[in-house]
Amino acid sequence: MVDFLTFKSFIAVDFFIFFYYMGAIGMPLLFFIKRAYLLQKFQFLQNLYNSLKTIFSKLTKKQQIISILVSISFFLFLEVMLRVAFEFVIGYFRIVQGALN
Repeated sequence: MVDFLTFKSFIAVDFFIFFYYMGAIGMPLLFFIKRAYLLQKFQFLQNLYNSLKTIFSKLTKKQQIISILVSISFFLFLEVMLRVAFEFVIGYFRIVQGALN
């Protein structure tokens, strides 16, 4: 308890792990569940959605498959970058905590 009160042990690592999972799993699920509300509430999102739907429908089947694969790859890349960013911050806190001990 003394280490906690004198900032020799950090609780930030636990919070960062929690926020990582909120960002990696919670946010995509929330956007997927609330997409109809977001499209209705924000007109620019509705315009963007309609434009992308029109463009997608004009593509050939091969181009549609490639665009879906590229979108999934981009999403996975962003998930990995989120993980790397949180690993960097958590690693920093663990290094600082090790230096304090």
